[in-house]
Amino acid sequence: MIARAEELEKGEWGAGAAAEAAARTVTATMVGSVVVTAAILPRG
Repeated sequence: MIARAEELEKGEWGAGAAAEAAARTVTATMVGSVVVTAAILPRG
């Protein structure tokens, strides 16, 4: 029973870490797109 609770706890931490990693990836992709768009668009 205790071992199962520890596994579940580790699983929740893993899910939280995965969600944070996904959020960072999405943010990085959005920032990268903005930078590329700004570099491509003509100025003036």
